[in-house]
Amino acid sequence: MHDVLVIDDHVDSGKALVRLLCHAGFDASHESDPVRALARMTSQPPRVVLLDWMMPVMNGGDVLRVMRQNERLNLVKVIIFTAGEAAALRDAQAASPLQVLRKGFSDPAKIVQAVTAALGTA
Repeated sequence: MHDVLVIDDHVDSGKALVRLLCHAGFDASHESDPVRALARMTSQPPRVVLLDWMMPVMNGGDVLRVMRQNERLNLVKVIIFTAGEAAALRDAQAASPLQVLRKGFSDPAKIVQAVTAALGTA
């Protein structure tokens, strides 16, 4: 089981987050396809998910809804990150994640801090 699963359709961004988290001492992995990520999480739930909010086919809100309806995934901590504008940020906040971070604007230390805090409350 990984501590952290990064779900991001942009492979380079997802891999960069995994490198950052692994360098900080976390066991992290990346999945670019939300449907595959949900299947993977159902068999081996991570402790924390970093979830991209704006993805094609199945967005972060869809993923979060499925997670909250699944007994095994309901308690997984979720941190949303988005490159979206104000409307996307409001929608992400309304989904009640632990935290919403701005993709591309968040200091790497803030990302590590958010994951550390989430794991501390897991």
